[in-house]
Amino acid sequence: MAEALSGAKLAEAAYLLARPRDQHHQGIELADLVRMIEGSGIRIAGNDPWMTLRSALNADQAHWLVNDALWVPIEERRAVGTELSGRALSDAIYPFVQERYPSDRVFHYETAKEALLKTGVRIKGRATGPTMRKALVGSSDRFELYPARGRGYWRWKESRT
Repeated sequence: MAEALSGAKLAEAAYLLARPRDQHHQGIELADLVRMIEGSGIRIAGNDPWMTLRSALNADQAHWLVNDALWVPIEERRAVGTELSGRALSDAIYPFVQERYPSDRVFHYETAKEALLKTGVRIKGRATGPTMRKALVGSSDRFELYPARGRGYWRWKESRT
């Protein structure tokens, strides 16, 4: 019997199966991913395949973006040279989200991160999600968590200049 997968191996298998099926980056529901993986003959470790897969995908932020409960396989981003993190990344994020989300000032960090990457900004590290979150957390003068919208949502603060 084949080894049951979890963690990075499971995330990689899911990525390889999902990428051709989601070429337009619309996203795939977790239940459909579980069915896709199990339907291919791959066993998911643990008692709760959904939880095991969700945990694996969440840890593999170099390849997965979650948006409105849909998991989107993304191109790997490997920044080289002038990568940003910390306050320098916050300096790039702040005017970007101010322009992109002017009315309610609320944004999901993953959605904003992907849009920011498309502008050519380079974020330090293989997994850019944690770097983005750390920049937001470290800039409490500019950003605050906004849990009223759900997990991962932030609000930019008005500048006090």
